[in-house]
Amino acid sequence: MGEGTNCLSHLNVLNGLITQLANFGVKTKEENKPIVLLNSLPSFYDNLATTILHGKDYIELNDITSALLLNEKMRKKPESHGHALITEVVVGVAKGV
Repeated sequence: MGEGTNCLSHLNVLNGLITQLANFGVKTKEENKPIVLLNSLPSFYDNLATTILHGKDYIELNDITSALLLNEKMRKKPESHGHALITEVVVGVAKGV
């Protein structure tokens, strides 16, 4: 994912690649998809990824997708709504709330 790419586009590309692999007979385990997604993100998502994974043995792809899309949405809002809400939501996802 490039710095100018939005999360939704990145997720669509990733899903397309997984579909193409399946068409070639390559099976992707469901538990590997979240790790593939997190590892495909640019380094500026490292803190978010760490927060999402903190204390988890397993996380669902939908949890990561939701956190990424929400984070992107909050980044586009004015600073007044800011980082406190993003942190609250991301911590909620990390805790499995």
